[in-house]
Amino acid sequence: MRKHSIRAGSLLVACFCVSSCGASHTASVPATATGNVIVQGAPRPSAALGLFVSTYLGGGDSPLSTSALKGIASQVKLHTELNPLASTDTYSLLKEFGSILQINIPDLLNRSSDRPTTLTQYTDGLKNITERAKRTETDLSKHADTLNTDSRTAQKTLSDIRKRLNDAKVKNDFATSGSLQKDLVDAQTNVAQINAQQQETRDTLTTYKNLATIADERIKAIEENREALISGLKVVDIPGIDSLGILQGGSSKPGGTSIYQLPPSL
Repeated sequence: MRKHSIRAGSLLVACFCVSSCGASHTASVPATATGNVIVQGAPRPSAALGLFVSTYLGGGDSPLSTSALKGIASQVKLHTELNPLASTDTYSLLKEFGSILQINIPDLLNRSSDRPTTLTQYTDGLKNITERAKRTETDLSKHADTLNTDSRTAQKTLSDIRKRLNDAKVKNDFATSGSLQKDLVDAQTNVAQINAQQQETRDTLTTYKNLATIADERIKAIEENREALISGLKVVDIPGIDSLGILQGGSSKPGGTSIYQLPPSL
């Protein structure tokens, strides 16, 4: 209660000062023809003062402006390149893509009470996930290009450190040699990490490209044989991924499970 009284008292003093300042700028002008005197003063910040009063009496501090910080954060996010390998969506989408391509269409239709609708839903779903996969493929390609640039830079840095270290050893400059040893280890670690990312990116990108190619072929085959599929007639085998074996490879996650491994039920 005492704290609130002190805050309120301080506020009244501030308000009085603002009022006094406004009064000190009043000026009078000569009387008009009717004898009236017009007194015109400087405008007082009533709106801003009201906002300050409400905030202060409410127990809060001055309102913080975060729009600038949010703007900076948005710009950083906008200009920061996406790393597809850092997103679990990249691998979950790959697994879902493979699962859809493994579906036996004749069997799917035989278990449906509405064959035309089921085939349409499957085709639409396949087209949708194929488009999503191709966007991810584009992101992976861009990331691969970035890694190639990073690799060249890292290799050059490593070569420069090695050269400086050799020169220091020739000159028996042990102090410089000692300090460069850590730099050498850091540079070697950086090169190894980039190389690993490059390999993973290439493997994942290749798998996406293979699946996208099969998906395009499957969509075309379905559209060309739609009536036959609906009627239940035997058609040329619809392209799938069973014979490729591409979903069994790729980097393994902890525990020895392949990131491309499909559920046993499929």
